[in-house]
Amino acid sequence: MLAATGRAVLALSYADNRLSQSRHMARGKGSSGEQQQQQQQQCQATPCALCIDGSQLEGGGQILRNAVALSALLGSSIHVDKIRAGRKNPGLSPQHLTGLRLVEAICSGHLEGGAVRSTAITFTPGATAAGTYTADTKTAGSCTLMVQQALPCLLLARQQAASRSTVSTLTLRGGTDASFAPPIGYLQHVLLPTLQRLLGPAAAGLNLKLVRRGFYPKGGGEAVLQVPSLPAGQALPAWERISRGRLLRIDGTAFTAGQLKPEVGSRMARAAADCVRQALMDRKQETVWGAAAALPTAAAAAAAVPSTGPNAAAAAAGGGAAAAGAGQPLAGVPAVVDVQAVHEPPDHAFGDGGGIMLVATTSTGCLFGASALAERGVAAEAVGAAAADELLEALQSGAAVDDWLQDQLIIFMAMAEGTSSMLCNEPTLHTRTAIAVMQQLLPQVHFSISTQPADGSSHTSSQQLYLIECRGAGLRL
Repeated sequence: MLAATGRAVLALSYADNRLSQSRHMARGKGSSGEQQQQQQQQCQATPCALCIDGSQLEGGGQILRNAVALSALLGSSIHVDKIRAGRKNPGLSPQHLTGLRLVEAICSGHLEGGAVRSTAITFTPGATAAGTYTADTKTAGSCTLMVQQALPCLLLARQQAASRSTVSTLTLRGGTDASFAPPIGYLQHVLLPTLQRLLGPAAAGLNLKLVRRGFYPKGGGEAVLQVPSLPAGQALPAWERISRGRLLRIDGTAFTAGQLKPEVGSRMARAAADCVRQALMDRKQETVWGAAAALPTAAAAAAAVPSTGPNAAAAAAGGGAAAAGAGQPLAGVPAVVDVQAVHEPPDHAFGDGGGIMLVATTSTGCLFGASALAERGVAAEAVGAAAADELLEALQSGAAVDDWLQDQLIIFMAMAEGTSSMLCNEPTLHTRTAIAVMQQLLPQVHFSISTQPADGSSHTSSQQLYLIECRGAGLRL
């Protein structure tokens, strides 16, 4: 573990829109002796714990989620102070506290300072164990953010002593489609399928089932996550996500629930499809519209690529064949665009709400997601167009991951054995914060970031791309 005086690590900063490197102490912003002394004084009460500054860089709950997950994986105590110090309501929210209690249960750990609005916690982990767990925020707190915190721990969880099972089942209750958090559809159709493709057999059994949608302010949603543990002695494999490939399909679902009329979903879906249609026409890319069951012969090759998007079941029912040539650019093959509207039945949603989720799939298996929530006073057409514009911007950049996936993959790069890499847009503040936390808790991990030319002829943006590389720690049971 890191010494109490701090360790020099590579920090990422930006000046004049150019990536630069600077050295700073591992304990947060720590560039001055006064800041370091203050933090040492704050940590005197917990001399055996590594201190993490919860206000560094992005300064949000992501620091807490990553730090506590790594603490559980490493079996090392941590102290996190100044939690969400710059937020309107600093400290722990019910969702953050529920996530902490969840990891505490997974590793039989001990949490000090576990109260709503607490700005400092000390976490002492035990041994992670596969099992059946439940986490209920009792609010509209995000289920997906709790998945982010628990998933790395469960991938390296020991088998249950009684049942000898190596598969964990996690029931999450709260908000499934909320502001300031990934919607449940993003994890189902972008994050988890990406991990399955990148990590291979290590993530083959990952599954996230949406039982019931829950919206702000009532919550009441439910999702069930299944996570297989890696065999003892095995680490996550290194991976790369560099080649964007050619756009093959865009799938989307606009959903409504409760008192929100079904026609709102239809208007969101139609607006999103119109935006995509116009953009692809401007790029002179041939497109085929509608579900796979109605596709003409010319689109057969594109339809054959397995869809992980929101309409995957409908596409499969339409007779999509095995992916002949998947992973290779398919010149001359039109893109399939399928945006549908659904009204959730009462047993599939709690309360009133709606939104849209779009997923793009490329010839190399890259997945890009974009979403928007229905809001009072905002036209349905504006909601659908916002999601479409976000997705199209991600596709135009030439990056191999979207901006939301960047930071969510950082912890898996750090855990893996070997060097992993991904091509992305300029690293977001969330991404830079995740890297900083990884380096503070894992001395052997090394991240580097370099500018890169765009991949493929379909790249039409002048935006600079970046290659993030990480020599991982090779964590294992």
